[in-house]
Amino acid sequence: MMSCQLHYDHLVLVDYLISKDVGVHCAQYLLRCLRLVTQCWESFIDDSLYEAKIEKLIFKRQKIFNDANSISASSTEDSKLGSACDKKSKNRHQLFLNAKACLLSLKRTLEDLHKKDLFPYNPMPLLKSLARFEELSEQG
Repeated sequence: MMSCQLHYDHLVLVDYLISKDVGVHCAQYLLRCLRLVTQCWESFIDDSLYEAKIEKLIFKRQKIFNDANSISASSTEDSKLGSACDKKSKNRHQLFLNAKACLLSLKRTLEDLHKKDLFPYNPMPLLKSLARFEELSEQG
């Protein structure tokens, strides 16, 4: 059985960003994404907490429904649902950490490439956005 995994390789982004054909478009897209993330930072980092709260409410509803139908059958289902919610929250946090590491690696690599003057455009706006992302992510 194969499991689907998301790999965070900043070098894939670097290849797109230094490309003469699509580099500018990729940089513009990444800038828009970073701008959205930094403008809505609290929502961005609290999203997993918000979704965990919703899942807990759903869990409570199911528990109440199960309690009304059969008390003995619901106890094992409740523990399964609770652990699934916790696992999902941990997975989301790990996804955030992976994305953060990828973007910070991207920033360091782009800084090095910019010093070597390897961009077909000015990468400073992108570097500033990545620096802002780094500042926000270090704050907590």
